[in-house]
Amino acid sequence: MTSPPECGQEWLTRVLASMYGLDLLAGDARPRGRRRGSCHRRDDAQFSEGAIFRTHSAYARKLVDRWMAQPVHVITILRDPYELYHALSTRPILASTLRGASRQERLGMPMPGVFADPHDDLLAGHFERLLRRTVRWRLDERVLTVRYEDLRDHPTRALAALAARIQPVRPAHIEFALRANAPERMRAFASSQPGGAETHSCDGLDVFRRRHADDIALLGYPLR
Repeated sequence: MTSPPECGQEWLTRVLASMYGLDLLAGDARPRGRRRGSCHRRDDAQFSEGAIFRTHSAYARKLVDRWMAQPVHVITILRDPYELYHALSTRPILASTLRGASRQERLGMPMPGVFADPHDDLLAGHFERLLRRTVRWRLDERVLTVRYEDLRDHPTRALAALAARIQPVRPAHIEFALRANAPERMRAFASSQPGGAETHSCDGLDVFRRRHADDIALLGYPLR
């Protein structure tokens, strides 16, 4: 499972683990390659059967080639770029990351609640790289994609459609997984409301039109 932050990745990972009875891999249990380094930096990682893990890895075709040589499914979550920008830029730690602040600065400096400024070239540049990374995952036809908005608004339907591409499950399994992970769902969608990006109007839409129009179209979202 790979996606940008603020896309419900942790929640979906837990739901799929509940649906299929998978082990959640984290920390030292994450799959690792023969050499030192975590699996999202090495292309020789080995995956345990009956397990699932999540990462915010950058896309590399060679990496996916090696992953797909094993019996695995790779999933990515797409989210409306306008709403994603809002969610990232209004969370202090994430916003400071987008601005390129060092780890020490992120942990040590007092953070105001909102950093959103679409006219900040540095911020726009970091977001642009994040967006293009998402596009590259989206364009690889081997990668299964699911939309954040579908998971938020129609979770049962979205999970059934995703399961049909992995291994179909009974509706009761989906409902059980949703109930079992209800608290995580509240957190995953706390920054969003039904109705899409219009709920969180983003200042400076001309920046998005100028810098991100092609990427937004490739992700299948309307340009506002």
